[in-house]
Amino acid sequence: MLNEATKWASRSHKIKLLGAVLLISLLAYVAIRILAPKPDIFSAIEDNNAERVRALLKKDPMIVLRAGEGGLLPIHLAAWRGRTAMVELLLDNNAYIHSTVQGQTALHFAARGGHCAVL
Repeated sequence: MLNEATKWASRSHKIKLLGAVLLISLLAYVAIRILAPKPDIFSAIEDNNAERVRALLKKDPMIVLRAGEGGLLPIHLAAWRGRTAMVELLLDNNAYIHSTVQGQTALHFAARGGHCAVL
């Protein structure tokens, strides 16, 4: 009987420990997602700061292909926000117009945002 009680206590302890580890992992993930700063190019697009985007592209041309929050690429955000000049700048710097996020291209994002000029 004592042996069974020891096994049960050991299992119970392992389950509690696993639960604590999972909770800490979840909290760390949420904190990182909320507190982590957006990559500069996304902030520059949000601010409609073409000069900053140009500087970032000059420093790292591959930045146009890096996804941000939710898997959005810079061209998706620019289209969604109706930043026509920004979309053109990104396309001129090798952004891929047919890239998708959950099956949606930059054109879908522009349409969703009601930005016909981007289309």
